Amino acid sequence: MRSATALTLCATMVACSDTTVGTRSFEQTEPFTIPGLPFSIGQVTLPPIGIPIDLAEQEAYREGDFDFITSVKVRDIVFDIAPSSNDAASDPLEDGNLDSFEFVSGLSLALRATIDGVEQTVQIADLPMNDPQIASNATRLIMNVNDEQDIRDLIEAPGGPTVLITISGTNPPDNVDVEAKLRFRAGLGFR
Repeated sequence: MRSATALTLCATMVACSDTTVGTRSFEQTEPFTIPGLPFSIGQVTLPPIGIPIDLAEQEAYREGDFDFITSVKVRDIVFDIAPSSNDAASDPLEDGNLDSFEFVSGLSLALRATIDGVEQTVQIADLPMNDPQIASNATRLIMNVNDEQDIRDLIEAPGGPTVLITISGTNPPDNVDVEAKLRFRAGLGFR
């Protein structure tokens, strides 16, 4: 009788392979600085800014165990001007004007990771050129995310992924400190 129960349990687990039975949310806040110049150089695309994602290192993610994480999707990404951005003590180029995103005309975000020796890059969010959020004195930008893109393989890659932020627009007149808040939804179940 016990072997029949064990066999039924094993068959049930195999039948549930790649099945999501619930979700869990994770959040990571990362600061980064957009370098400024005291003079305008016109329309530019700044070199990509890379910030590491350590979702797989968060205690809540580790407690879930990779064997039970069936998917990871981006929920939302928000950029805020950090309070430190207007601090003359930390920014030698500080011009005395409140920092904002008015220098931005478009944003693109991608995740990059090396999986099985091959570097992979996946677009996860953007803010198209001339989006209405980009206005004078805007201190918050909410990205358009591809919330159906499963990025589990990139999150679990050795060394984790890096977010590449590509900014189009003009250069800011001084350094701009930004806090990026990234929220993820992980599917929990059986693989």
